[in-house]
Amino acid sequence: MGYANEPTTVLTPPTAAPGPGTVLLGRYTLTSRIGSGGSADVWAAHDERRDQMVTIKLLRDRDDPQVRARFLDEGLWLETIEHKGIVRSLGRHDVMGLTMIVFEYIEGITLAERLAHGEVAPRKAAAIVRQLASALGALHSHGVLHLDLKPANIMIGPDGRVRLIDFGIADLIGNTRDQILGTPGYASPEVRAGHAPTRATDVYGLALIARELLGPVALDPRIALVLRFGLFESPSRRPSSAGRFALALTVAVRLRELAIQLREVGYRLLAIGVPRLPTIAPLRVVDAAARRRFVRPSLAPLRALGRNGVYAGVAVVLTALVLALPRLTSSVAGIERPDGASQGAAYALPPLSAFAAGYEWQAPYPTAVAGTEALWVVGLRNTGTAGWFSDRPGAQAALILEDGRVVAMPSVAYVAPGEVAIFIVRFMAPAETGVRTYPMRLYILGSGLTPDFGLYANLTVTAPRSTIGGRH
Repeated sequence: MGYANEPTTVLTPPTAAPGPGTVLLGRYTLTSRIGSGGSADVWAAHDERRDQMVTIKLLRDRDDPQVRARFLDEGLWLETIEHKGIVRSLGRHDVMGLTMIVFEYIEGITLAERLAHGEVAPRKAAAIVRQLASALGALHSHGVLHLDLKPANIMIGPDGRVRLIDFGIADLIGNTRDQILGTPGYASPEVRAGHAPTRATDVYGLALIARELLGPVALDPRIALVLRFGLFESPSRRPSSAGRFALALTVAVRLRELAIQLREVGYRLLAIGVPRLPTIAPLRVVDAAARRRFVRPSLAPLRALGRNGVYAGVAVVLTALVLALPRLTSSVAGIERPDGASQGAAYALPPLSAFAAGYEWQAPYPTAVAGTEALWVVGLRNTGTAGWFSDRPGAQAALILEDGRVVAMPSVAYVAPGEVAIFIVRFMAPAETGVRTYPMRLYILGSGLTPDFGLYANLTVTAPRSTIGGRH
């Protein structure tokens, strides 16, 4: 769609309905119609004076002066704004029976067309949202709102550059309208209620676009938290700017990627074996000099642990990081959860039949000294249709023993259907030595038991301290 508002010297009104080959105002040769809206048609055209392609938006019914004035406002807004993410206006014309706006010509496809071709990678989706947020920031700094954000009004060029187009219902911040304008399914709650739009109105539209871009990934709790803030019904509870929303979404996407990477590393480390880490008890039986040597900063403790012990220590650190990631999303972005409300309060809980699990892998069976704690690690795949959560009542997955004691929960905040979760099972070894078998069931806290799939662990209890035993 380019720049210049120079006067036209040759004014040639159309003699019939415009079509390919029609010359408008003696300089714009229509080549093809590329779109049609409620009141206007959009054409690709060749500007003979500039010798370049342009886009022309041509008003069909120009009898109403107010309709013409509002139509021409679109070009007026854009003549004062220069931003790489906003289509440029090259001129407005309301003469000789023609009402039209000339824009720079943009090669590429709309975001709606791109989404029809398949999913967008999460990091690419976040990059698109950032570009849109930058364009909206420039628009808002001039006091203008787009008010019709949707995939069909976003162009993606061959170079990946994203541009906002179609400012047909754009308006000044705070203006109250006599009629509701917008696209069903994309209009914000305040617009539907007839209230004055604000910057938060465009943030709502941006959040809707982000949700479409991310597809199933939008269900990740880190990302869902950010989207929820952008889609709050009350504008005052949404992020204060499109830029803040884009930052929060980018952080959430990157933390999700990091969590997946850490989880995969954790699988490898934990599967090697997690021995019981040294406790303070052995230190009490050695002399003071030995204790000083043990606690002196050096690599001696790591050597004492051995290779598997180092793996276990690293795995514990990775697990702690993974557990912390969902909480980092909101704090880094400067947003918090609603006061007094659980993250899951707004979601309907699935039936118990939607929860299921299957065995995936395990660490070697544990060995422990009588009366001490033993750790065992098992990987379970979520084979149900509902996700497992760590903080949503009624959807929290846990492993329990036959007597109902909870011995493990997933080491991540959310496990989507089809994903594998690490469960770090903790036992207290009984006083009697020998091998003890512990059958376990998956339990959804607040909902009930899932079907038994035969999970169990064998704990070898010894009097002296020993190493980890074998597999089943």
